[in-house]
Amino acid sequence: MFTLDEIKKKLMYFCIVVLCFGIIIYGLRDGDHFVGLNETSDILDCVFYASITFSGSGYAEIYPQTEIGKVILLVLSVVKILIIILPLEKLEGEFFEVADTKITLEDVNEIIEDLDKINT
Repeated sequence: MFTLDEIKKKLMYFCIVVLCFGIIIYGLRDGDHFVGLNETSDILDCVFYASITFSGSGYAEIYPQTEIGKVILLVLSVVKILIIILPLEKLEGEFFEVADTKITLEDVNEIIEDLDKINT
């Protein structure tokens, strides 16, 4: 299981990555790299866009238009994989442990019969 220190560390990584990419996107907002962001967009809009992209849900009104915008979001996606997805391997043995448990066809039939008895 994750300790409180590991959770704090992941949250800190998330905040740093989102802030860094938000600042990068803020610097590129003038060049029509992202549809929906322009010179009137503030830093909060850019950090919001970076965090929504990082979370994986996306934001339909803002999307990359140029090659550099697409590369920035591609790098952000790779960083997300490194921070979020790879540590899930650590959970493999803790949550998905079904060691030496085998269900046979007879077990399934027995459960079905028990359910039929309950329903009748």
